[in-house]
Amino acid sequence: MRKKLLATIFLCGLAALPGWGAWQFYRSMKARNSIRIGDTLRDIALISATGSRTSLQALANNRDLVIIFVNIHCSHCQRMICLFEEVGETGKVKLSLIVIANNSLSEVERWTKQTTLSFPVFSVIRPSDLAQLGVRRVPTVVVVKADNRVSYVSD
Repeated sequence: MRKKLLATIFLCGLAALPGWGAWQFYRSMKARNSIRIGDTLRDIALISATGSRTSLQALANNRDLVIIFVNIHCSHCQRMICLFEEVGETGKVKLSLIVIANNSLSEVERWTKQTTLSFPVFSVIRPSDLAQLGVRRVPTVVVVKADNRVSYVSD
């Protein structure tokens, strides 16, 4: 009985610690805000490297789409883009591919001038949109089917 009481007091004290509460909050937010297979992809406003505005739903346009969420300064992200570029160049796999960077438009414009990609690169208009979409880190690859349902997430 005394051991159970001490264990209960210990656990209640542990739950009151700021770190423990922050961890529980993180776990609950992670579960609510992450992209999951079967979810309908939410719409966000995008701007292309050329300055034209569009939305994610307009880009999907009832077709299968591979979306890579990146930061253009991240070496892992650049490698991921190169891999998809190589797969697209083989011609064996037809990909409708777009890259969405969480960088400013001026950075994306400079970067696209330095690289030659066969697919469009977009920047988010509001950085908070990525969090609302459920992208927690980069690079993240999301495959969306023609019915606007997520079929793969590389998280």
